[in-house]
Amino acid sequence: MRTLFIFITFLGLFHYTFAQNYYVASVRGEVYYQNKLLKKKDKVAPQGNIRFKSADGQVRLSGPGGLYTLSAQMGRPAGNEFLLTLSRELFPSVRPISTVSPTFTIKMPYKNISYQWWFNRENYTLLDPLMLPIHPQFTQKGLTLAWLHETSQGLAYRKAPIQKDSLLVLRASAFDLGVPIVRTLIVCVSNEALLDSILKRQTNLEDVIALPVFNQEATSNQILDELGACRFIKRKDFLKELRFHIKKSGAQSQYQFLETLGYQDYIRENYGRVYRLNKIMAQDLKLPE
Repeated sequence: MRTLFIFITFLGLFHYTFAQNYYVASVRGEVYYQNKLLKKKDKVAPQGNIRFKSADGQVRLSGPGGLYTLSAQMGRPAGNEFLLTLSRELFPSVRPISTVSPTFTIKMPYKNISYQWWFNRENYTLLDPLMLPIHPQFTQKGLTLAWLHETSQGLAYRKAPIQKDSLLVLRASAFDLGVPIVRTLIVCVSNEALLDSILKRQTNLEDVIALPVFNQEATSNQILDELGACRFIKRKDFLKELRFHIKKSGAQSQYQFLETLGYQDYIRENYGRVYRLNKIMAQDLKLPE
């Protein structure tokens, strides 16, 4: 009986020791663990030493209990480097929770923009591809949907594709003009020639918004929404990374993952403000709010 008890205890200690591994989420500068240069998704146990080659070195580890930031400033100087001895105290199971919620102001500065998807000229990060539901009235035969871009070199447009199930498809290729895009209007026009005329006569979107053709009620020519200087990231890669961190951290809800375990700031720092992040996590990652 005693032998069985010792064996079960050993198994418990074995599981505890080897279950508490952490994985590199991001690295800044040259950072070594047990003399191995760290890269994304490398495994790190809460023991041994981490060596930072510069004073601003940093590594973020993902695993049980969430996301943990280790920096050179937490270590001790060792010549021109900084040495941090790992211990379980650096990975507390109880973490402080911020009681201050971020506030967002909903802007609707133009009466003649319908803000169909609430982009509101924000500088969002968009998953490539991004599918947006669109009202059938804007997909009728004879109408043209387009991205009307403003750049430092003037205006340009790309026609917007629609899937059969009435989904507007945003792809990075439609926003790749070779020059930075300042802002974008999503427009619906009754004649593509109107877009060509706009390119010849207007140089910025502020003037386009003020055009009488977009200020008339009950017309086919409408401005549906306005994007800021957005960026695109690959949907598959983004979902794969979040799925990895959710699994390793053991998160059971979006609130726990983003707020309690600290991944909200990590996502913002690495990807920016991801458009409809909560919906992505619910639908694609099956993580409830």
